[in-house]
Amino acid sequence: MSESTQPSAAGESEEMKNLAALAHGLVFLGYLVPFANVLAPLIIYLIKRDQSAFVSAHAKESLNFQITQLIATLVFAVLSVVGVGCVLLVAQVVFELVYVIRATLAARDGLPFTYPLTLRLV
Repeated sequence: MSESTQPSAAGESEEMKNLAALAHGLVFLGYLVPFANVLAPLIIYLIKRDQSAFVSAHAKESLNFQITQLIATLVFAVLSVVGVGCVLLVAQVVFELVYVIRATLAARDGLPFTYPLTLRLV
């Protein structure tokens, strides 16, 4: 896990830790429902941004990661025309799975988390 400037969960309730974990974990809905991977953390961020710095930081981090993943998917889909994109898409899915699980567990444990290779757009 990366060092971060995100607030720690000291004094955060279990509900807030669960919401922070959901901001990461709900992105898996994106495999079933288009854009749910972006909408889930966005909704949590918009609802809790003024109530919990911990939840807000995790939701914003998840949102930034999902936007970056969406951009990468589009680029790799275009590159799949020449073949290399297919390999990159598989690697991207594995990368996303690993880091979303790590982020979800960190949030659940009340720890900050920063995704690697992520554009900070939000």
